[in-house]
Amino acid sequence: MIFFQNGYYSSLILIFLLMGMTSCQRGDQLLSPGSIDVIPIPDPCDLAPDTVYPPGYPITFLDLLPGALMVPLIASPPIGVTCLPGGYTCEPPLPEGLFISETTGTINGTPYYGNSVTQHEVTALFPLNSASVQLTIIVQPGLPLFEYPLSEVTLDPDEVLLMSPLFLPGSGEIKSWGAFAPEAPPGSIDLDEASGTLSLTGLGSFSLRIYGLNSHGEHFFDIEVILDADDSN
Repeated sequence: MIFFQNGYYSSLILIFLLMGMTSCQRGDQLLSPGSIDVIPIPDPCDLAPDTVYPPGYPITFLDLLPGALMVPLIASPPIGVTCLPGGYTCEPPLPEGLFISETTGTINGTPYYGNSVTQHEVTALFPLNSASVQLTIIVQPGLPLFEYPLSEVTLDPDEVLLMSPLFLPGSGEIKSWGAFAPEAPPGSIDLDEASGTLSLTGLGSFSLRIYGLNSHGEHFFDIEVILDADDSN
């Protein structure tokens, strides 16, 4: 006999349906994608924890030019070895403009300044030990490279303007300075031949070329000096 009072029959149907779905899932072993077991791939260093070797650079002597991008120096493991270092360190720091990847050990960059010889110890870090290699980096002396804050200045009569040179990345040491301005009124230019500090006085309009020299060559920077016409009378 089937009873319909108080929804009793409907409740029984719902319970049987839920029980049937559960039994079907268990019987057929239906698994959701997230329940699939994934077997992790072991870390090669876990399989060979005693592995240790120095950074495998193809060369340990670098001869670089200031202001020129170097060919990346890449650390490689020995043939057949799959355990890689967990990181790299370098002491002392590389010349300014050069960088080392703490993850891969690759050295790259552009040296800013020339005329230097430095020694560096690069260390490969492993779980139980570490190993190092010595690098020698020579950055050759470079041409003088500089500029001034302004390439065109407007001066009032008798106004004095001081400017110091700005050294550009890759510049070699500048041994001496010179100025060429055949149309400049006397007393309008004062150049410190040791430091390159420039003093301009508003006595007239003219074109000025500043030279910087060292044993590798010279570099120049042009400045246009204009006397303010509104105040010249």
